[in-house]
Amino acid sequence: SIAGITWDVDLYGYCVMSPDGTGSSLTISQGINQAVLDGVDVINMSLGGPIGVGTDREVEDALQNALDKNVTIVTSAGNCGNIPKGQYPNNPNCFWGNDADKYMPGSHPDTISVTALGPQNQHPSYANTGRSIDISAPGGNPTGGSSTCKLDGSDCIYSTWDRYKSCPASGAPSGYCPLSGTSMATPHVTAIVAMIKSINKTLSPREVLNLINSSGHDLGNFDFDPIFGYGRVDAYKAVQLALGGVDPTPTTTGTPTLTPTGTTGTPSPSVPPTCQQARMRGDYNCDGTINIVDLDRKSTRLNSSHTVI
Repeated sequence: SIAGITWDVDLYGYCVMSPDGTGSSLTISQGINQAVLDGVDVINMSLGGPIGVGTDREVEDALQNALDKNVTIVTSAGNCGNIPKGQYPNNPNCFWGNDADKYMPGSHPDTISVTALGPQNQHPSYANTGRSIDISAPGGNPTGGSSTCKLDGSDCIYSTWDRYKSCPASGAPSGYCPLSGTSMATPHVTAIVAMIKSINKTLSPREVLNLINSSGHDLGNFDFDPIFGYGRVDAYKAVQLALGGVDPTPTTTGTPTLTPTGTTGTPSPSVPPTCQQARMRGDYNCDGTINIVDLDRKSTRLNSSHTVI
């Protein structure tokens, strides 16, 4: 069996993609809208597509409908890190290369965009980067994609799998498969959001987004950076903040070992608990006031030419 992160929750599945992993704006938007009608609290979207390449407003409208109904949406940042920009039609799903800001739904300012980490806090070479990245979570970092994952899953994420379909890592037990990708990282955050919503169902999607980012364990440059976002997701801190408690004292960690397959994040100095609480309220620069400088934390990271369609 595989250990989960949360418990006592109802899981709903919506088939919006074909067996080969492709989908349309219509089926994706229908899935989102149906989930809203079913009363879900959080939607996991381990999928994405390039802005401006065969897309329309259907998905955007469905996302906004969900957000307006107080549904939090967690999205994957994408796995185009090794694909050069502009290779359409050879790689249509990676038209913009590794620029996370050019893919939907992850670049939407009110979704939680998740990138991947390797077991040593490495940034995998496959993972997209950009100012729309919010948080990092375990996604695996094998040497050459999911087909090279170790059978014990130590460098990937052991996942449930179609028992009638061959796993990329030959020799995995039936029904399971070690996989890597931002799609594997995203459900970690979704489960933590489910815990947060179980504590306080009234929290808005933007408040949940702020809470997840405020409680992240900083990696890379201090505070936010386009590789790790606000750092590695921290379930304990996030739940503590949701409960209104004081941010727990962080433990000291060593500097992760660098590997040739990606950038490794060195934990940065921790933000003081009082500042953590201020950020939860929306005071991102911790100056005691909430004003225009603090507003639209994520939107202001996107350049002025960013277009959402």
